[in-house]
Amino acid sequence: MEYGERIVSETNESVPIYLSSIERESLQVIFNFFGEYTSNEISNFSHEERAWKEIKNNFTIPYAYAEF
Repeated sequence: MEYGERIVSETNESVPIYLSSIERESLQVIFNFFGEYTSNEISNFSHEERAWKEIKNNFTIPYAYAEF
C-alpha cells in the first residue's frame, strides 16, 4: 500500500482510511523530506522549530506557527 492509505494499530490490524488527494500529497511531501531520518533525528529537527523554542512545555502550539 502507498503511504497514508492504511493505519496499523498496536494490534497490527489494518484499518482502511480515506484521505483526500491533498492529504495524500502532504504526506508524500513529508515522507520525501523525512524518509531517511531516524526518529531521533526527527525529534532533534523538531526541537529547532520556532514553536518548540517559544511555546512552554505542555501548551498547545497555535496553528499560526505552521507557517514557520
